[in-house]
This record gives sequence, structure tokens and C-alpha cells, in this order.
Amino acid sequence: MNKVQLIGHLTKDVTIRYSKNGSTLGDTSIAVNNRRDQTTMFIDLLFFGRLAEIANQYLKRGAQIGISGRLDLDQWEKDGQKRQKHKIIVDELEMLGKKDQLTQNTQNTQQFSKEDFEISEEEIPF
Repeated sequence: MNKVQLIGHLTKDVTIRYSKNGSTLGDTSIAVNNRRDQTTMFIDLLFFGRLAEIANQYLKRGAQIGISGRLDLDQWEKDGQKRQKHKIIVDELEMLGKKDQLTQNTQNTQQFSKEDFEISEEEIPF
């Protein structure tokens, strides 16, 4: 089973880009606090399709969100060195926190998931 659930604050605004087949991709990262040892983890997030567009439209840096998704390993080569990092592919998004952390168009809590929108499996490259 590969299921991840996190609550945290966005460390940057969502950046939108488009794949070669026209799918919308949204990148950002989240800061998650560990209450036990008072550390903070910074985790990259990736949104697809309509969920990426909604995240870009309604979220900004500092917004508190809850996400559910799956862990993915991103691998690439740069300057002859192989590199890798983990990221979360977001399947569900819940906007939490104060209204001023979101854009003007949202209420205090809104829930979205990829099932709310028509996203074909072809849009997801993994």
C-alpha cells in the first residue's frame, strides 16, 4: 500500500506547467512539523489536471492544507551524477486554516479530489 496523508503549510506558491500531451501539472512544497522532536520536514508535492489548476488558483504560500496521495521517487541525471528525491503525488486536497491564507475566492474549508474532476489515466505519467 502506498498512501500518504499530511497536514502542513505551503512553502511557496503553486507553479503550473504543462506536459507534452497538454496535461496540467502543479508543483509546490509543504512544511510538516513533527511534534515529538520539534523538527520540520519539507516535502515536494505534485498535482495533476484540474486539481493542479484549483491549487494554483486558490492556494498561496503559507496556506494550511491537508493532502492525501502517494509517494513517488523522482530520478534524473545532472552533470553526470544520478540524483533522486521523493515527492507526493496528490490525489486529494483539503484547504484548511484562515481565510486570509487563501485567495479571496475561497471559504474556510474546501475539499477537492481528483474524483471531482474528469482526469484520465493518460494525464498521469506514472
